[in-house]
Amino acid sequence: MFAFAAMNLMSICCLGIAAMVTAFMLPPWVATTFCVLMYIPLVSHVFICAADNDGDYRVPMALLVKVLSWVILVFAVTYWKAGLIVSGALEKISFVDALYFSVSTWTTLVFGELTPPASVRNITSIEALMGYVGLGLYLAVLGLWIEKRMESRKSVHDHNRLLSHRKGFLSSRRSKKRAQHLKRILFTRH
Repeated sequence: MFAFAAMNLMSICCLGIAAMVTAFMLPPWVATTFCVLMYIPLVSHVFICAADNDGDYRVPMALLVKVLSWVILVFAVTYWKAGLIVSGALEKISFVDALYFSVSTWTTLVFGELTPPASVRNITSIEALMGYVGLGLYLAVLGLWIEKRMESRKSVHDHNRLLSHRKGFLSSRRSKKRAQHLKRILFTRH
């Protein structure tokens, strides 16, 4: 199991580096292919960690955040190199604008002031689909983490309730003994 998880992590790293390098040097569809291929081991790694169910979901959450951030950066480089349509004309844009467009596409909140040219139009659709999958994975892992935390709190709460019940039972027995002792002292004639 550990070896498979390590291979997944290694393939995610290699594909991520390949995606970033190809985003700078090759046509946009090559970087997109590497990003899509990076999602396959990511999804399997998240499911492996969830199936392990040891309660520590911080590792898959951190991995998801890192990989998803990397994917957004790769797409931002792609848009930065290809340019975007601003006010009806294709323009070279700043990297910040490309990053803004990539984040808004990934979250599917495209506002319309920036539009992709025909050369990367399909790539934006792929990024939006990857955003759906990535956000779904993140929310699933977050839900598992919250569920595990609630279970541990519930078990602590149940344990405390059991202890308080025992203490209450013992204290009620003590108070009954004290009351009987006081009755003997006060109401017996000497």
